[in-house]
Amino acid sequence: MKKLIIVSLIITVIGLYGSVALAKSAPPTPAPSQGVIYGCYQKINGQLRITTAAGQCRPSEVALSWNIVGPQGPAGPQGPAGPQGPVGPQGPAGPDGVVATGTFGSSIGAINGGATAWAFAGTTVNVTTTTATQRITGAAQA
Repeated sequence: MKKLIIVSLIITVIGLYGSVALAKSAPPTPAPSQGVIYGCYQKINGQLRITTAAGQCRPSEVALSWNIVGPQGPAGPQGPAGPQGPVGPQGPAGPDGVVATGTFGSSIGAINGGATAWAFAGTTVNVTTTTATQRITGAAQA
């Protein structure tokens, strides 16, 4: 029985020592929402100790703090061109160039200034057929 108590006591002491050693060895992790890391610099031996907040330094330490993310730096130089990508399937044919042109022009007589409907005054040009990818462009001068 005495032997069992001594073994239990030894296991308890080892467990306590291990948990204290782990607690001392792991530095505190700053909260990402704060955006700042706080630390204390030991003036005598130069050791750095991370803290969870400002104002936790000892008299023999200097308080330090720095941002987790720094400011955006300047843009770097343009990198070299990459290799050409694989050749894909042939795309659809592009639109045709100018298919046809037409001109119009002539002298016209007087235009009634009091007319209530639009009226074309002059010669016309007929466009026979267009496709969905073609367009009609016109210009006139008076």
